[in-house]
Amino acid sequence: MGNRVLLRRFPGSSVSQYYPGFNLTKKSLIRSFPGLNLVDPDELERIQWVERRKRRGKGPPPKSKFKTESKSRKK
Repeated sequence: MGNRVLLRRFPGSSVSQYYPGFNLTKKSLIRSFPGLNLVDPDELERIQWVERRKRRGKGPPPKSKFKTESKSRKK
């Protein structure tokens, strides 16, 4: 009896296609309604954290303007 169950095709893919995908996130809500001026508190905190690090000189190095500069920095 158990072998018959194990040999059947797994119905997971057909079941997942039956139900529509519904992925609701804070970011998708903010992008969907730009007129409401919604703010993501986590993103705001991250931006403030990056600004504090930049003021202390701990930010990422500036991007190079030319390809030759970026190659020389890698070595």
